Amino acid sequence: MNKLIVAIFWLISLFVVFCLGKNAGSNKAYLESSISLDSNTAANTDKTDEPFLVDTALSDTGSQQVASTSHAESSHLDAHIQTIQQEKQALINELNKVRQQLTLAETKLQALDKSIENPDTTEIVSKDEVKTHLSSPFDAALLHSHKLMHKQFKKLHEEPRDESWSIITEQHISDFFITHDLAGQVLLDAVTCKQTLCEIRGFELEEKAWETVMSDMMAQPWWTFKNSHSTTQNNAEHGTFFYALVSKAVL
Repeated sequence: MNKLIVAIFWLISLFVVFCLGKNAGSNKAYLESSISLDSNTAANTDKTDEPFLVDTALSDTGSQQVASTSHAESSHLDAHIQTIQQEKQALINELNKVRQQLTLAETKLQALDKSIENPDTTEIVSKDEVKTHLSSPFDAALLHSHKLMHKQFKKLHEEPRDESWSIITEQHISDFFITHDLAGQVLLDAVTCKQTLCEIRGFELEEKAWETVMSDMMAQPWWTFKNSHSTTQNNAEHGTFFYALVSKAVL
């Protein structure tokens, strides 16, 4: 009887051990399966993140290229606009010069028309009077000019001198001759200003140099004269010389 009880007890013990061992194996398999699943998930997550990083890098590179292209196009446009503005300003300057030359030519034509319409045989200034104020060859230049210049010459030497205006204007004219691009082609002999008139005389070393300087001078902001009369002559002793009278008054 005792042996039977001991045998049953051992059988029960073996059964319990068997059941426990089976459960432990199942738990181990489940744990290993969970670990494997987590590893695969992590690997897939890493693989998913990598393309995102690459795409981000590619996106940044593309943005930089677009920004660089836009900057280059903007710089090219600015340079093009600046070139157009420079060409426009050059045309404006050229137009102003042509206008000044036209004004000078119209003034000469008006003077010639007046001398033709109103011939005046009366002597306005004598040869001795001219020689008193002008040395050779400028005395001859005035004596051989039209009567209107004779009147202006007489008025110049009769009117009083406005010291404040005369000194400044004489300095402007002298400085302009010295600093002009054609300074080496014209030689200013003297400039004299009174109250409304200025006398300018000198020598022309290159053809058309005096005409160019005069035209440019008329475009200056300090030039307030309304009329100008000038003559250019030539002789063997002195070469080419010019004599001009400019007036603030409208004739």
